[in-house]
Amino acid sequence: MKKWMLLLSVVVGLCWNSAEIMANENIKIDDSQASLGKVGVYFNTGTTKKVKLMVTKGSEKYSYNLQNLSQMVYFPLQMGNGKYSVKVYENTEGNKYRVLTGKDIDVAITNPNSVYLQSVQEIDWNEQKKAIKISQQLIADREKELGRKLTETEITKVLYEYIIEKIVYDYNKINNLTNSYLPNIDDTVTTQSGICYDYSSLLAAVLRNQGIPTKMAKGYSTFTEVYHAWNEIYVDGKWVIVDSTTDAYMFQNNAKFEFEKQIKDYNKAKEL
Repeated sequence: MKKWMLLLSVVVGLCWNSAEIMANENIKIDDSQASLGKVGVYFNTGTTKKVKLMVTKGSEKYSYNLQNLSQMVYFPLQMGNGKYSVKVYENTEGNKYRVLTGKDIDVAITNPNSVYLQSVQEIDWNEQKKAIKISQQLIADREKELGRKLTETEITKVLYEYIIEKIVYDYNKINNLTNSYLPNIDDTVTTQSGICYDYSSLLAAVLRNQGIPTKMAKGYSTFTEVYHAWNEIYVDGKWVIVDSTTDAYMFQNNAKFEFEKQIKDYNKAKEL
């Protein structure tokens, strides 16, 4: 998987005027759900230029691509409690960007794991999505078979096994990917194919829907030479590393593998 994060070179001396920002109805930053661990951004200016969202807390920062959309899109506040800076940048030329709007947010999340239950840009889910309905049916069928409710660990295994058994790696897709690509969980279950970005987004989405905190992690692994995405799942009171992309390959090639991966095999750069 290609590395998505691009360094922004901001035009020196540019600043934003709060009165001007408030007057722009085509760009809005909504912090009403910050206590849950997410911030909303509405962006629909019609521009064809590259637009970035930068979420910063202290020396940590996350950058996301923005597109013109008619609805609010949410992004995680995964850097702990404290003061965040959220700004929207528009490309002017080359690597230079100007600030379109910005907002400082004081974040106080009671349950830090609630961040990893939300629907956000890269893990986009709701009850109407095909992938979510499939996952709910899988759980219902297994519970009917057993005659009891499943534990969180059992739910995790049921959904994980579905993904590694049904979804195949799309080598053509990875070779033709653009920096603006975002996972679509319904596309993944419909085509039954995807890249690591798709695998990790799908598993996170279906588990979050079941109330199981799940991270998408990005970085490097000993299992592949390229930038990679995997999951960290909170089960039995601890975070467990799960790599459904690697395990799908192993399963489909009749190779041995373990559900829980070792931390020494993963070098995490980002998480959401």
